[in-house]
This record gives sequence, structure tokens and C-alpha cells, in this order.
Amino acid sequence: METYIFKTTFKCQSCIEAVKPILQQYEPIQWSIFEKENGTKYLKIEGENIDIHSIIESIQKLGYTLEWQA
Repeated sequence: METYIFKTTFKCQSCIEAVKPILQQYEPIQWSIFEKENGTKYLKIEGENIDIHSIIESIQKLGYTLEWQA
């Protein structure tokens, strides 16, 4: 299983709601958004044969930034 974690520029629930349809297009991936103590939101994506570049590109078209976390 592949796992990717990205630091995001999501600020609120509306931001998360905006990207949900994009992420749902790529099912059966599993995804979650979590927040650290400082308020920064992270996107975690897991699955097999994930077209991660397409997902990133689709989210960036909405104006959000994803920064891969090693």
C-alpha cells in the first residue's frame, strides 16, 4: 500500500468540502485530513496504484498547495 502525507493550505471546513469531490473521484483510495497543534492541516492518502500526480494537480487547480512530507 502506498501512503502519501501532504501539508496543505486548507484553512477551514469549506476548504475541505471543496476538495472532497476530487478525492472521491479516485476511490478506492482512502484519505483523511488531520490537524496538528499549530492549526496546520495535513492530507493523508493511502491505496494501491494511486495516480498521485493527477490528484495533486486537481487540488492545485482549486488554488490549494500541497507540500509532500517525507
